[in-house]
Amino acid sequence: MNIIFISPNYPEDRWRYIHALRGLGVNVLGIGDAAEEYFPHGLKGCLTDYFKVDDLHDYDSVYRAVSYLSYKYGRPAGIELLTDYWARREASRCGG
Repeated sequence: MNIIFISPNYPEDRWRYIHALRGLGVNVLGIGDAAEEYFPHGLKGCLTDYFKVDDLHDYDSVYRAVSYLSYKYGRPAGIELLTDYWARREASRCGG
């Protein structure tokens, strides 16, 4: 099973969720704008793969990242985020 996380490094205290999924054998794939060397210590090694984009506000860049990870690992079971900011942003794009 594959799950894609948008901005998996934020908020910093939520990495335990990603760690637990990885422990269950889930391929946890990340997309974000932060360099991996700035990830919280607990998050390092929990991601199967990470795709860095220049700007998470650039829908096309994030779309290409999702497409790439889906091609490489297979269709994701879901796309998750650990903060309401991105959920509200996407809902506004969809008219919600």
